[in-house]
Amino acid sequence: LLIGANGFIGSSIARHLLARGHALRLAARNVAHTARLFADSEIVHADLNHLVRAGDWAPLLAGCDAVVNASGLLQ
Repeated sequence: LLIGANGFIGSSIARHLLARGHALRLAARNVAHTARLFADSEIVHADLNHLVRAGDWAPLLAGCDAVVNASGLLQ
């Protein structure tokens, strides 16, 4: 799970991992924008302002081997 793939650092991480053959699940507030950047990846909607309980994360984390948090400040 890569959080913040739309940002400067997150998009660089995503491109790097994809170039090395990793399958990614990208969490983003703006799913349409992220899908345009990374059409071959799984995109899931995630607004960190609303993911406040541990159980809120379960669907996003299911099947993931690692989490990379490249998100910026909450808005």
